Amino acid sequence: MHSKLCRIAYSLREQSTAVAGVMLRSIMYKFASLICVLTLTGCSFFIMGENVLLVSAELDSKQYKDCSIHLVLNKEINARDYNIQPVTGKFSEAFTVSPNREQVYTARVICESQIVASRTAKYSEVAGEFNFDKID
Repeated sequence: MHSKLCRIAYSLREQSTAVAGVMLRSIMYKFASLICVLTLTGCSFFIMGENVLLVSAELDSKQYKDCSIHLVLNKEINARDYNIQPVTGKFSEAFTVSPNREQVYTARVICESQIVASRTAKYSEVAGEFNFDKID
């Protein structure tokens, strides 16, 4: 009698272990599928990415010394450190900007602490490039 009960208990334990294994495997497959879908579509869900804004001009190097280009986000007063680049003569500097094409930026050419040129526009209006041409 005792061995018969042991065999029944052992059989039930094997069956429950098998059922739990199948359920766990099913959950793992669903989770893996969800991770794949989120990974493949993540960029479109969260609008990740970036744009590049080029700022170009030509400075009269005899007249302007110690110059830098500052890219300022619309609601800020000063440019952040990573949006300031030293420039001389003819230049074209690339800045990484927000993926929001409606964002407004101001590009300022500053020489010896004086603003010598400034331009404000939406990223979408300037097609990714502020061009000051020649600054005399």
